Amino acid sequence: MVLGFNTNVSPTAGRIAKERGVRIENFKVIYELFDTVVAALEGDLEQEEKLVEKGSGMVKAIFNGRDGKVAGSEIIEGMFTVGNRIHAFRNNKKVGEGVLKSIRRFKEEVKEIDEGNECGLSIEGFEDWEEGDEIRCFDVKMISPKIVNKK
Repeated sequence: MVLGFNTNVSPTAGRIAKERGVRIENFKVIYELFDTVVAALEGDLEQEEKLVEKGSGMVKAIFNGRDGKVAGSEIIEGMFTVGNRIHAFRNNKKVGEGVLKSIRRFKEEVKEIDEGNECGLSIEGFEDWEEGDEIRCFDVKMISPKIVNKK
């Protein structure tokens, strides 16, 4: 992309740019040029992960399941949903994390569970559970960084 301010594009330059797939834009108002540059830069920046806490719980017991260890847990606050990120804490220190693979309420597999309920949680990527571990559930949001004009 070629950006110009208060200028003209010669016919030869316009033809060569078109042949090579180069976009040329000319601006008469500086703020329009600035907005175009910011939009182009923001589109090129990588998205960042932002974790939004959805709930917390406590591990009451550990069981052996079909796919490994299952954390028998009580959901203390909020909600847990299959596919969310789980962080495990022991003595206020993070000991592991993974993705919530499945939730079992009694013998039924469910997609989500809310506070006040007990369930079995299978976490992909973490099985080193101990009774009393605190678990926190996070929704992962991908956000595009913004360029801020600090005047």
